[in-house]
Amino acid sequence: MTESRVDAEAVLGDLKDFQRRTAEWAFQRMYDEEDPAHRFLVADEVGLGKTHVAKGVIAQVIDHLGSIGDERHDIVYVCSNAAIARQNVRKLAPAGIEPREDVGRLTMLPLTRLDRKEGAGAGVNLFAITPGTSLKFGRNFGQFEERCLAYAFLRAHWGPEVMTGPARWIFWYGVARGDKRSGDRRLREKEREYRGKITGLCRTFAEELDAKDQARREDGQPTLRGLFDELVEGLKWKRSFPDHLTYKRGEFIAEVRRVLATVGINGLEPDLVILDEFQRFKDLLEPEPNNFAARLAHQLFNYTERGGRHTRTLLLSATPYRVYTTAADEGGDHYEDFLNTCSFLFKDEGRVDRLRQRLAGLRFALTSAESFSNAQAICDEISEDLRGVMTRTERLAATPCRDGMLVESKPEATVAPDDLRAYLRIGDLAETVEHHEPTEYWKSAPYLVNFMEGYKLKEALKQSVVDGQLADEGRLDPGPGLLDWEEVEAYRC
Repeated sequence: MTESRVDAEAVLGDLKDFQRRTAEWAFQRMYDEEDPAHRFLVADEVGLGKTHVAKGVIAQVIDHLGSIGDERHDIVYVCSNAAIARQNVRKLAPAGIEPREDVGRLTMLPLTRLDRKEGAGAGVNLFAITPGTSLKFGRNFGQFEERCLAYAFLRAHWGPEVMTGPARWIFWYGVARGDKRSGDRRLREKEREYRGKITGLCRTFAEELDAKDQARREDGQPTLRGLFDELVEGLKWKRSFPDHLTYKRGEFIAEVRRVLATVGINGLEPDLVILDEFQRFKDLLEPEPNNFAARLAHQLFNYTERGGRHTRTLLLSATPYRVYTTAADEGGDHYEDFLNTCSFLFKDEGRVDRLRQRLAGLRFALTSAESFSNAQAICDEISEDLRGVMTRTERLAATPCRDGMLVESKPEATVAPDDLRAYLRIGDLAETVEHHEPTEYWKSAPYLVNFMEGYKLKEALKQSVVDGQLADEGRLDPGPGLLDWEEVEAYRC
């Protein structure tokens, strides 16, 4: 068997300087000998190549683990969109590593040998999943292949005598609705194909099925076997699938898919988990007893090998947290979301509380003349805390002189006599309707009265016209600062 080799230096050499610095810092923090950050966030501005940074981190992780004799590397890329996930996982693979295209769902992992394989990329299992298909099931029926795998496991566990014609109908229905023979035949063919591949996992499946049944009993729900028997009884002598059983079928299939996903994830030994645009599925960061998807995700995040080595989790996001959230804003409380993210990264509520106190202290210092001198010191402390678990590069910071988006220009503004006459005229109108000084408006654009909409000055002027306050005095006649609409419509100005 060949060993996995990745030229990390070559991968890093292809990165831009700021990307390389980010990748090296993320890896350094995650594998620091004294105080490693098991979870790290790269929050670079959009378009600065976080995927390239992640590729650099992957290369360093594989190189590092290979140097200490690790013979297998499982790297899981999580993205909310399946098409983007398939595309990005190819970009993430360093030269010599082939992404596992045969893995797309945790439920199908029992069919995959995640171990060494002959040829390039031996021992590296880099694959992509999406929360919607691998972690969050609802009452979806999933893919036909998933149901075939569920059937294969249940047939091995409950016995072939249980899997009668109506029982098999539960699994193939939807593939060949009008042709029972075709659907039944395809299901049996898949079961025979899968049978030999799952032999070593049948006991694990049975244990997870028992655990699922125990949880259902505690919630006052029937066991999966009870639900299954109810479905089979309801399907006897039926020529078509009854509508009233569709809901129960969805519940049964979804629960068995959850068992399959658990069996699949139990077979993983994740070295690195990458969460791309994690804020789209931020509910996975907070483990909750009733959130199966979050519990399953944390089984990935918290995996520890026998030697004591922890999984590393790399978060990627270009979505910034706003400094504050108003009542009119949608999308939740950004401040609390930020602290929740820090809680996930730190894995230490004491450090989160200290960060919360320092942020409160910074706010007080910035709003108090007596404490303003302390603001810089508090900022430095906050930066020191956050730098250990996250990094952010913005475009202006991507070049040494911080001028990456700046182009020097020398505007040549001139003020003509009519500009000043227009200013006086707009000022007179504003004074007439008792509006504040309009200098800032006048500096912004010409012909303000004609074009400004939605401003209080324009609304006040319109009301004054209705009241006849301005028309009699001729203040709205064409001239400096005001357009003649008859001239405009005739294309004469």
